Amino acid sequence: MKTLQQWYNEGQINYADKQALNKMGVSDYDYHNLQDLKQMDLCGYWAKLSSNIKDEITNPIRKITFFTPSFNDSKPDASNYSCALVEDSNYQDWAISYRPSYVDSISSDAVVKKIYDVNEVENSLNSGFPILAVAPSYGSFNDFVTWPYVTVKDLPSDGKYNPDKYILPLDVVKTVGRNIDHYAVYLGSGQVCNYNWSGSKFYTWQELMGAGSSNSLAELFNSTGSSGASGKVVVHHPRIPFKCKEEIIRHLSKAVKSKYGKKTLDNYLLLYVNSIIPTEKRNYNWSVRNCEHFANRIVLGINISAQVDSSRNFNLRDEVWDSGTSSQAPDFDDLTSSDCSYEKNQINNYIQQAESNRNYTRSRTQIEQEKFTARIEVRPNPPCKIQ
Repeated sequence: MKTLQQWYNEGQINYADKQALNKMGVSDYDYHNLQDLKQMDLCGYWAKLSSNIKDEITNPIRKITFFTPSFNDSKPDASNYSCALVEDSNYQDWAISYRPSYVDSISSDAVVKKIYDVNEVENSLNSGFPILAVAPSYGSFNDFVTWPYVTVKDLPSDGKYNPDKYILPLDVVKTVGRNIDHYAVYLGSGQVCNYNWSGSKFYTWQELMGAGSSNSLAELFNSTGSSGASGKVVVHHPRIPFKCKEEIIRHLSKAVKSKYGKKTLDNYLLLYVNSIIPTEKRNYNWSVRNCEHFANRIVLGINISAQVDSSRNFNLRDEVWDSGTSSQAPDFDDLTSSDCSYEKNQINNYIQQAESNRNYTRSRTQIEQEKFTARIEVRPNPPCKIQ
């Protein structure tokens, strides 16, 4: 750790960057790790590029707290997040979560929200449910799964043959059908986790697209209108994690291990005995336990299917912290207690393979270093605007 002036004297920081850091509130004689100085400079550069940050925070800034949140996994899969808590000259506080894009075809994510309890927001950003830091507490389903919390975009035609170029692991993908849509969780490297009456399983991307196989998901869903490869594919990408990646992977592993959703009884009999069937044996049901319920609950922690009912209001904190008492989608912690290490390893391998499949705009060494090693607080003097 050295002073900014020492790093400058050694040629590690150039004059323009030193001036930018001075303006941000870093004194020439403040001690910092070089990586943190470069990351502060990068964050300032990113803020100037982000129109929604500049549009939201219009007053001069008097205090900034930088940190890398605990949900960041430090892997170069286009998801190195940085966070900042900003206080402006009117003593209004703001929270920023930023994920720069390291892949040309995957856009950056910036979420900026006015906040009122800085300590609570910082704790939430470092919790297992970072979404609680910036999203409203109450609202309907659509209040939480649209901009700025979730990006919903059509997959370009090239994406059907090269999904890793456009989709990040653990995003939700939707194939648009004639009557209903089908949802799955993308794992990376052309693999998905799918939920239907045959149980939660790993499937290939080609099967999801319906590439002519009699075992394809398009065939499985023909009776309900899946459109297969000829239909539109929509990607639902959380712009800030709703749940930590480790939890999503753990719940996916438990669902696959237990074959959650597998049909074990006919529907007539199920009406009478559903209440005594173990939760992991309750079968797929379009109206209360469908593929969209599964994907939303796994990735977002929200127990709802918009195709069934998107109108109900709920408390987001209660929803993501839900203990799983609802009969519509049990808490995945209630599923099999058997060892799920094989399934976890499979998912992690798919994620790592997806990283290898991408063309990055910077080296992995650079990407891995683009995070803070410490929590840093600076006070611009005089207060300065983002411009």
